[in-house]
Amino acid sequence: MTELSNPYQDEHGKPRIRTSLTAFLDILGFAEAIRKAASEGRQQAHLDILKAALDEAHNLFREDSALYERFSSVRVAPYLIKVFTDNIVLGIPIHSDGESELGHMLRLVGNYQFTLVQHGFFVRGGITVGDIYMDSDTAYGKALLDAYVAESTLARDPRVVLDSKAMQLVHQHLLYYDRVSTAPHNLDLLLDSDGQMFVNYLMIPLDGDRPDEAYLGLLQRHRQVIMDKLQEFVAYPQYWSKYMWSGIYHNVICADFLKEPAYLIPENVLRQPAQKLDQAYKKVRGSLFRGGFKVADFKDESGVRRLLQNEGG
Repeated sequence: MTELSNPYQDEHGKPRIRTSLTAFLDILGFAEAIRKAASEGRQQAHLDILKAALDEAHNLFREDSALYERFSSVRVAPYLIKVFTDNIVLGIPIHSDGESELGHMLRLVGNYQFTLVQHGFFVRGGITVGDIYMDSDTAYGKALLDAYVAESTLARDPRVVLDSKAMQLVHQHLLYYDRVSTAPHNLDLLLDSDGQMFVNYLMIPLDGDRPDEAYLGLLQRHRQVIMDKLQEFVAYPQYWSKYMWSGIYHNVICADFLKEPAYLIPENVLRQPAQKLDQAYKKVRGSLFRGGFKVADFKDESGVRRLLQNEGG
């Protein structure tokens, strides 16, 4: 079977910039996870888990491309993807009004998120509309910059957000339908409390169907992964709050979409109320611990003075 040609090259193989839906995706806390694995002497184990997760997630793109190649008479690839370990750039050229391409983008991104989170890796990203060029070695264009900005400044939590240009495209598509409730976007996207639209990755694998036993098993896995992360980072509020967001999102889907209250994360797990110090800290011999993490070792007066000097200068 003839290999699909690059949609960002003309018939002579010359590069051409095309208006596209573009996504930049990143694994949340990836660098910190590597440092932690190295400090604990378990880089090989972390690599094994990561490699298995990425192989499964990237296989989704390979399977999607194979289906297109098998059943489409058009010999041009519908999209192009560039992968560098924890980063992905995905470009889908827009041919008309962008609705089918947007649906394709949301399906690919949502299934990618859903797959990685089963292995404990949460995805953050941005989707935009604009000009980009891509090949096996290069990604170039304003859309790449805009997608990265959306990921790094708008997403914040483990969510893939649409920037203002992508949201405007969604707004136009919603006007095609008699009611917003009948638009497919109504299941594939959510509007967050900060007004940011994001990919509803827990619903996308269902494709409008009711959850079966296999899906509910994965939903239970999603619940457990979040609860494990909340416990792991209880002493690190800058990370804990991100997994709290995931827990709230999980509960919204279980309660409002799936009507599956048995899979809810308990509310007390998603709260960090103020604590007395003796509730938060434990002293073990000459060390102080918080949430299982050592935060200080005993220092005598001269040691404290040196610490203050180091902090001051």
